[in-house]
Amino acid sequence: MIDLRDVTAENLDGVVALSEGVEERLVAPNDLSIAEWLLRDDGWLRAIYADETLVGLVLVQDIPDWSVYHVWRLMIGTAFRRRGYGRIAMEQVIERYRRRPGAHAMTTFAANTEGDAEAFYRKLGFVRDGREQSGQVGLELKWSEPLAEDAWPVVPEDAAITLEPVRSGCVRTIRRAYLSVDESKREELVSPWTMIARSKLDPSAERIEAICANGYPIGYAMCDPSGMGIRATCIAAAYAGLRIDAGDLVR
Repeated sequence: MIDLRDVTAENLDGVVALSEGVEERLVAPNDLSIAEWLLRDDGWLRAIYADETLVGLVLVQDIPDWSVYHVWRLMIGTAFRRRGYGRIAMEQVIERYRRRPGAHAMTTFAANTEGDAEAFYRKLGFVRDGREQSGQVGLELKWSEPLAEDAWPVVPEDAAITLEPVRSGCVRTIRRAYLSVDESKREELVSPWTMIARSKLDPSAERIEAICANGYPIGYAMCDPSGMGIRATCIAAAYAGLRIDAGDLVR
């Protein structure tokens, strides 16, 4: 069974050690991938486990504002290759993002060298998209046509509604949600961009968290500094019919 799990202080050394013997020209070492992830806020990083054995790492650029999700890194330790682990892990990653409201495509770059990474992605449905970068070819897995700029994606009825930290890749979308509601209903709200600035500059101020449907931001919540109590919520007008109880939001 393949699981995608958090990278933590407990498994960090094991994840880093997986890069031993792997050529850097083919995939960046895992300690670099982890450092980049920690220094940014637009990445989704997971360790790949086969049952209880650590076998690899995947890092995806996760920016809902763009509706295109980019696979930065996928690596399987040398000792665990050719067992289907990378394929199963990528199938799980693809399913995670394919279910995002408004998801248009997933992209990546692959070195067309020994081992033929391009062939691996082609078997998953990716095709060349015409881009080239540092000797690598760009690949795309397209799910749908991109939405018009003024359109909101359809949220399935069974979407998981969650509270998530506001990241740089969703700040435009949550402000768009704020501007979409009737002006009279904004009286008790503050612009989310102002709230973000205030909470960053003053730890004692209210916090803002994104309200997401399958990971896509459809609004935001104003929380007390501890993040436990919600004072008010703002949901995009397009989703006014969704039944969202602030008390039921899962963090």
